[in-house]
Amino acid sequence: MLPGGCGGHQYGLEFQESGPGEGDRVVEGFGARVIVDERSLGLVEGSTLDYTTTMMESALAITANPNADSGCGCGTSFAVKDESF
Repeated sequence: MLPGGCGGHQYGLEFQESGPGEGDRVVEGFGARVIVDERSLGLVEGSTLDYTTTMMESALAITANPNADSGCGCGTSFAVKDESF
């Protein structure tokens, strides 16, 4: 999770060739393996990662985050309900 964006926290996804680091959580499903770093885990736990297609792009995206209080219009950043993270 990256600080920034108009909502306070910004989603960031990238391909990684190395394995998980210490404290990272590995989630697997539908033939995909996702590694979430320890710092970001509380911010995205319970979220839905989905492949979305629009007229402008096709991409992986967080489509539902129960920890988000609000999000920006473009869907790349959000404000958290509990700032204790």
